[in-house]
Amino acid sequence: MPFTKDDLEKIVTKFPTPFHIYDEKAIRENARDLLQSFAWNEGFKEYFAVKATPNPFILKILKTKVNELNPDYFVGTADMLFDLALDIKDKLRILTGFVNISGGIGIPYTPDEEKVSLAYVGEGIGKKYQEKIRKNGLHPLSIFMECGRAITGPYGYWYPGYCTKRKFIKPISASTQAWRI
Repeated sequence: MPFTKDDLEKIVTKFPTPFHIYDEKAIRENARDLLQSFAWNEGFKEYFAVKATPNPFILKILKTKVNELNPDYFVGTADMLFDLALDIKDKLRILTGFVNISGGIGIPYTPDEEKVSLAYVGEGIGKKYQEKIRKNGLHPLSIFMECGRAITGPYGYWYPGYCTKRKFIKPISASTQAWRI
């Protein structure tokens, strides 16, 4: 974590809990790493998906649905999309301007999981680009991605706060789950 317990105690005097707190420096470095990994593609564009908002509930859903940690998956996806762009060119005589590899780059949720190497993904896709796109006259072809969770997820923290003493009384009404404290 980029902050200590003392840092948090100072922060909670200014901001009510619960709250999300982000490591801006790490997010910027991670975004820079992604852009550098695809610097070979002059049309590369990263779109930040709203679904990447690091709300704990949303992250829990995304973790169970789409959390790919195998970098070869993304190279394979690009390879298939490049083949499709070639088919469109050959069969329909239409040049594709971009491919959207989409998102889904996962983040480690447990200590035994490893972070996806963006450099490996960028290099692997770059090789496929040279082999298929440049070689077959489809250059320049822009590449788009939506990697919001991979960029911000590892560097956002939820701080729920704490109570030193809790006293529960009774429900305000039988029809609600609201409680008086």
